[in-house]
Amino acid sequence: AACLPEDAWDAHYALTLGLFRRRAEVAYLNGDYERSMADIATVRAHARDALDQAGICALLITEYTVLGRNVEAVDTAREALALLGIAVPEGDLRLALEAEIAPIKAALKDRSIASLYELPEMQDPVQRMAMKVLMPVHTAAYFAGMRDLYGWFLAKMTNLSLRHGHVPESLKGYASFGGVLCGDFGEFNDGYEFAKLAIRLTDRFPDNGLKCRACLIMVSFVN
Repeated sequence: AACLPEDAWDAHYALTLGLFRRRAEVAYLNGDYERSMADIATVRAHARDALDQAGICALLITEYTVLGRNVEAVDTAREALALLGIAVPEGDLRLALEAEIAPIKAALKDRSIASLYELPEMQDPVQRMAMKVLMPVHTAAYFAGMRDLYGWFLAKMTNLSLRHGHVPESLKGYASFGGVLCGDFGEFNDGYEFAKLAIRLTDRFPDNGLKCRACLIMVSFVN
């Protein structure tokens, strides 16, 4: 990136964006958070659209969570999701959680949870990016002790999957949403069915990391 021309962001935007994002990822994976966050800040200063802004925020949220800066992770997600048209609640979070669960229950009046396996793959790039932001931030909310907001993030992931189709992140959303139904609402049967759905979806999205997470949620929180 140091060898790029001064006008790189204007003359070669896509290439420059890709290089800075990749270097930020490499620095993060090597534990060089200062270097990574510097590149993230550069991308945020030059990103031209909401998808590019939100995409780099997803990495920043992950880094904040690893560093225990969970409130900052949630605040960053709030900004990123706003760019994608999703307002994160700030008031009565329990009421907001229940309101986000309501359309899920309505969608399941005429079909089983298991049948959600047949939903198509999500195509909308905005919704796909929202799932990438929601994926790390629900963990940050959990560690920050924001239990109702943690549940809201998972209910939002579930709603997006029901409305727009599946992405790999859907299975983690389903599994942890099942944990919320069990632990916060005593809805054990539905919680178990959502966790089973998540594990079954690993056949469609064979990601070993996500499979481990789904199984962990089933064993540690749902069972």
